[in-house]
Amino acid sequence: MPDVKAALEHCRWLISKGRGEEKAVLYLPRVEAQRRRVNQEQRRRVVFVCDPITYGEWHAQRDRWIELCGGNPTLAYPLMCKVLAAISDEAIRGMLEEGLSESGPPRAIIPPLERAKVEGKR
Repeated sequence: MPDVKAALEHCRWLISKGRGEEKAVLYLPRVEAQRRRVNQEQRRRVVFVCDPITYGEWHAQRDRWIELCGGNPTLAYPLMCKVLAAISDEAIRGMLEEGLSESGPPRAIIPPLERAKVEGKR
């Protein structure tokens, strides 16, 4: 991911090409993360992208929590957040290292490249 200096250089290049009047947004991931935590906009939707296996596992656990909370997601979600917050950073790192040593790197679905396509670009 480019840093602020690279973004500035890109902006200078755009200006040199006559595009200085275009609308633009500077996106800083850490600032956006802080904004999401404060949530002044009162947003209520959570979306994340994952692999198909994690998708199924996440929804199975989510459904389990909701069912145990009497079918009320308004009760289940804050409890899930409390449980996640209660896990120490050291425990998370330990689980990550343990998971990596037992089953290899985290799951990711990466389609295989065809040999002809790879060789054709050399």
